[in-house]
Amino acid sequence: MTAVFTFMKQLKKLWLYVGSFVLILLLMPLEGYAQKKAANVDYTKMSLATLKQKALSNNAEAQFEYGQRLRFGKNGLVKNEVEGLEWLRKAGKNGFDTSYFVLLYLLESKGEYEKRIDILREGVSVNSEECLFAMFEDYRKGQNGLPQSNEMARNLLLKGCDLKMPKFFSDRYLAHRYEEIGFKKDKDSEKYWLKRDCDNIYNKSLTMTGDYKEIAIQALSRHLKVLKDDYGCVYEPSLHIKEYLAWLKEKDESKSSTKPSNSYASTSLTSTTSKSDDLTYQYTKSGRGQSQNTGQWTDEIGSEEYVVQFTEDGISVNGIYQPYVKTCGVWKVYGGTSMRFGGSNTTFYYYVDSNKNMKQVCESSFPYGFDTFVYPMSRNGDPTPMRNNVNNGGYVNSTGTTNNFGTGSTTQPARQFKCAYCNGKGRIERNDNAPASFGITKANKKCNECGKIYDPTVFNHYHVQCGHCGGTGNAK
Repeated sequence: MTAVFTFMKQLKKLWLYVGSFVLILLLMPLEGYAQKKAANVDYTKMSLATLKQKALSNNAEAQFEYGQRLRFGKNGLVKNEVEGLEWLRKAGKNGFDTSYFVLLYLLESKGEYEKRIDILREGVSVNSEECLFAMFEDYRKGQNGLPQSNEMARNLLLKGCDLKMPKFFSDRYLAHRYEEIGFKKDKDSEKYWLKRDCDNIYNKSLTMTGDYKEIAIQALSRHLKVLKDDYGCVYEPSLHIKEYLAWLKEKDESKSSTKPSNSYASTSLTSTTSKSDDLTYQYTKSGRGQSQNTGQWTDEIGSEEYVVQFTEDGISVNGIYQPYVKTCGVWKVYGGTSMRFGGSNTTFYYYVDSNKNMKQVCESSFPYGFDTFVYPMSRNGDPTPMRNNVNNGGYVNSTGTTNNFGTGSTTQPARQFKCAYCNGKGRIERNDNAPASFGITKANKKCNECGKIYDPTVFNHYHVQCGHCGGTGNAK
């Protein structure tokens, strides 16, 4: 009997997942294209000259249609898929989510996962429902070039629900019910999100016809039966449709009133109800790393830009979650990503102190030895959190000028920030392997500069001027 009960429970869980997946396919835009029409304007029938004029004036629907015509060489246009996709990307940035669905579908079908991840990050930064949901699915399953991460999937699911995005309602219900990706069983939450999913299906079904309407009605009936049988709740979505639409309208108004000042300024992969210390910073990693064995700097390979989000559980670097690994002195260490280059194995870590100074440390194992390279990471001369305003609503950069997002004075005194490499000390600690002592025991020594006790038969300990800040202790 126990085996039969377990089988029936798993079968019911599978049925809920299959039903939710079918609904997502049913309600999402297909490439054939469920194009949104504003004020009864049919952009597919618009003249090319008028369409292009509207596209150039930043009309998202017009940009999408113009991009489609370019992709397929319609209406006298020369076929140009690259330029067409750029117009679709512009439409996505301006809020026409169907564009992002088409872009993600095309890149996934071609196996161009790096480009797809770039599109995902861009879409997440402007709160695209398509991109948020696609990234959630990729992290949950570990697919399309992204690693499996319950933490990132959970944060994206929370964000989607906080933004009242219907694609997430069913998954939020299922995550609580089956205690998945870090969620705890919570019958009140299960019931709440299942009701919101019922509201959404009912709302969509009002404009459907034929087989699509029938599928939606069947799915709604199954949801209502689960509410009644498992939660003792008799629910009628038609009585709550006005309330639901008003709830969704709040989402649209809040979204339109907060436009990001740059592509990453509003990016947050955590719930919007999370703690206030969940902040996003932008860093520039030096293109040169310093060997900890020889003190020499590597060849310049070009600096790299990083967007880092800090939460109480870990950090996210350019959208990739980096787990906490260990503590090293004043630094917390995140990462542990290993790669192989030629004959060497290299593991990358991110070191972060309490002031959110950062450096990337690369531990390399060569055929004939081991070395560690440190790459300083500066906050572009301005470590002020991008989500936090200071003074008059802007933030001060390293030159002393203010990037104004509010009103008031256009200049402020330049600020000095600690060098991320030496932590503001101006000098760095060096520990070199000592020459063999041939069995001679030497007494421990104490460093006059930092007071550290070390064994000279094991290594030589000393301090040198920080090459990154020139000994000033201030970030450049």
